[in-house]
Amino acid sequence: MSETPSPTPNNSFDIINLLVEGMVQVTTVAAEQELLAQQEEERLHDEATHDKLTGLLNRRGLEEVLANNEPPKAMLYVDGTVIKAVNDKLGHPRGDDAIIEIAKVLVKSLRPDDVVARVGGDEFWVLLDTKRRSGEPPLTPEEHLGPVTSRIAQETLVVLSKNPDLRALGYDIAVGGAVWQEGMSVTDLSEAAEKAMYEQKAKQHQVSGLPHRV
Repeated sequence: MSETPSPTPNNSFDIINLLVEGMVQVTTVAAEQELLAQQEEERLHDEATHDKLTGLLNRRGLEEVLANNEPPKAMLYVDGTVIKAVNDKLGHPRGDDAIIEIAKVLVKSLRPDDVVARVGGDEFWVLLDTKRRSGEPPLTPEEHLGPVTSRIAQETLVVLSKNPDLRALGYDIAVGGAVWQEGMSVTDLSEAAEKAMYEQKAKQHQVSGLPHRV
């Protein structure tokens, strides 16, 4: 009975190469699966923290920002006026258009590091970044509020000039700002900004002569 010949060195190398290739393939597949799982997790998180209509942060996304950063030094509370009238007279799709226009106005008016979120129907919060930029003079939070609200007002006029149906209903954007004071919580700051916004909204209706509708 003849003996089975021992593997030649070449056969041994072939086996080792096959094992190595197999391990590489397994590792590659595992890495791809891990990457896909990570991408899916990021997608789900993005959906959970962003508003579907405008693409901005939603309330949950804003809360995450507030939880992971220092309290804002200044905040804006922004609200569309007569949105109910827009929905009733022009239809809800047109009301959605009006909300999207607010989002566009804010994004165009704010600085890159400002944070804007849609927190309700046509309600938006803005956390203002008051850090000094290179080449800019130091700005206090109060000094930062003025230019921002002016830009929002200017961009709103542009939007209304292109949307006469909204202008005819008295549609506008009301903005209230508040600056952080010693001892204030984020809730205190947001309530102060909201109060200022409602005061501004009342003034806008007095000027327009329209009923004070929300």
